[in-house]
Amino acid sequence: MLRPSLDLFVIDEVLGVVTSGPQQHTYEFHFEDFFPIRRVRGVPTKLTAVARIGAILEYEQLHTELLSENVLLINTPHEHLLCSELGYWYPSLEGLTPRSVVFQTAPSADVIEAEFGWPIFMKGARQTSKHQRHLSIIKGREQYANAIHSYQRDPILSWQQIAIRELLQLRLIEDSDPTSIPISFEFRCFFWKGELAGFGGYTAGVKVNISAGERAAALSLASQAAKKVRVPFMVVDVAQCANGQWTVIELNDAQESGYGCVTPIGLWQSILDLERKTESTCENHQ
Repeated sequence: MLRPSLDLFVIDEVLGVVTSGPQQHTYEFHFEDFFPIRRVRGVPTKLTAVARIGAILEYEQLHTELLSENVLLINTPHEHLLCSELGYWYPSLEGLTPRSVVFQTAPSADVIEAEFGWPIFMKGARQTSKHQRHLSIIKGREQYANAIHSYQRDPILSWQQIAIRELLQLRLIEDSDPTSIPISFEFRCFFWKGELAGFGGYTAGVKVNISAGERAAALSLASQAAKKVRVPFMVVDVAQCANGQWTVIELNDAQESGYGCVTPIGLWQSILDLERKTESTCENHQ
């Protein structure tokens, strides 16, 4: 039996989805308002599903639990790590993303100065803590010492390894909140089995105009990254630097990713269309 907090349903008899309770607004989408759904009761015939329950701290445990109920999450535990932990995906994208080193424990300021100099961008190997500027953009030894002290107490950062990254000068869109990382010319790209399924600005609620040429350049880099890190359902975030070049900011397991400015109904409709296309192709080759 699925744990009571989980809800399993099938969208239009094509794709399984696992949800749980009220969602954060960045993840929230009421599938039943836009698509025909069928709730699954009991143990289904083998079903591939997407988990939309926010951040999943124990992914392998959830994967195993669902597999025992004949539900296979779209990404395996290894694939989940491959696109959610910087230390796993960075080797495949070196040269396409800011230079980075992941440390098991906080490195000394001397090590950082030798490897990078100041300033640096610092984050958990998996995520930042609510994009707080003072914990991310570190300009010197004193700020670094204060940030490390905060990392040890922060509920989001304390359990993560520390990633030190080259601080690139990005093309900025807005820098009005001194407590938050500046909003850059950054875009979120959802890929479903290697195919683009959704594209939009990274920051929800912030409209960013992008030209056809800029969009093509962003998608070219994102597609290149997706081909190098082969994960069935993943997100590639790309941004333009101040000098006009594009860079990969990070990857994520798309099951955990917020929509940003990507239209949810458009994303899921694209995924359903891609799945139908795959089924049709398989049937034609039988």
